[in-house]
Amino acid sequence: MKLLLVFALCATSAYGGVVSTTSCGGVGTWRELRINGCEGASCNMRPGTPFAFEADFVTSSASPSLCLDVTAVYLGFPISIISTELENSSVQPGQLYTVRFTITPNDQLSGNELPVSASVGRCNSGLIEICRTVRVYVI
Repeated sequence: MKLLLVFALCATSAYGGVVSTTSCGGVGTWRELRINGCEGASCNMRPGTPFAFEADFVTSSASPSLCLDVTAVYLGFPISIISTELENSSVQPGQLYTVRFTITPNDQLSGNELPVSASVGRCNSGLIEICRTVRVYVI
């Protein structure tokens, strides 16, 4: 399910449609989530098709590295999609950053709507900078 992971300093881009999210915690400041091929309250995903996510946020404090965790809930059980330390992810407080990752749903999820949550936090202490949830419908 995981394909690509990149961490980069944010620059304004026309990456994908802005998708509505709900908070699942974090001490940083949330900006927005963009997913290619999606826009609005939820995202319709076709199995086997990669969907690139791009999330903007402002960190609350300095950290030598950040970790990304992406989880879906299916039939009441959490499914880890991505759990990794982001390379070259040293951050400073008050700066705008963007995290990019890609997921590809499989056909076993067809016909289901599920929440997908992404959190970015300090690897060493577990402090979460941002956590956001988006509704995904696998067609």
